Amino acid sequence: TVDDEDGDVRLAETAPTGVYDVPVTVADKSGHAITINVQTKVVPSVLITGTVKNAAGTIVKSASVTAGFTKYDAEYANSSSSFYASTDENGVYKLYVPASKTYDITAYENNARKTVYNTTVGATGTVPADFVLDKLFAVTTNVTKQGYLSWKDSVSGDYFDSYNGVLNLKAGTYKLTSDEVYVTTTDAAGKTTTKKEVYTLNITVTGNTQAAVIVKSSVDVTENNKL
Repeated sequence: TVDDEDGDVRLAETAPTGVYDVPVTVADKSGHAITINVQTKVVPSVLITGTVKNAAGTIVKSASVTAGFTKYDAEYANSSSSFYASTDENGVYKLYVPASKTYDITAYENNARKTVYNTTVGATGTVPADFVLDKLFAVTTNVTKQGYLSWKDSVSGDYFDSYNGVLNLKAGTYKLTSDEVYVTTTDAAGKTTTKKEVYTLNITVTGNTQAAVIVKSSVDVTENNKL
């Protein structure tokens, strides 16, 4: 893949260390395309892995974890100086970083973060790093099949993300409105209906809790192309 922000080429596969020419093809919807070779250096890496949990000890899914060099590194002057991953369904992240370097490692979700400073990784092996975002609590809602969903808080103006209906939020009072989401259902007769919906959630968070969202609007778009 090619990173949209820094242009780095990131390989999902593993390969022996060395310098490779990686063919990258860029194409548009009209069928025009160009292929270039991007010189890619594969360096020895070390795995940093662990879990991210909230204040109540509940795993945090889709939390972000980054590792950044603690000081300028000339070897990476024209490349990324930070590396990133997200936690999976079990709250576990796997972050591969160049070996024999020193990093600041940060986990964050919805305006809460925790950093471990000056972690030096060796030439080989695995480095454990668990995080507790001790200001976050899980709010479990009934919107369980929407994947990622963004919410705006009318109190602070901040945006928050949920994953399969779960928001991890700091203690406080929130008046949240979701982005538009398309919901497709099939009835007993096999008829499929698609609706464009927006949800609201007003809640005061003091710990892990369950809450039901309110459907603010629901528009049937079954016959449309949803654009």
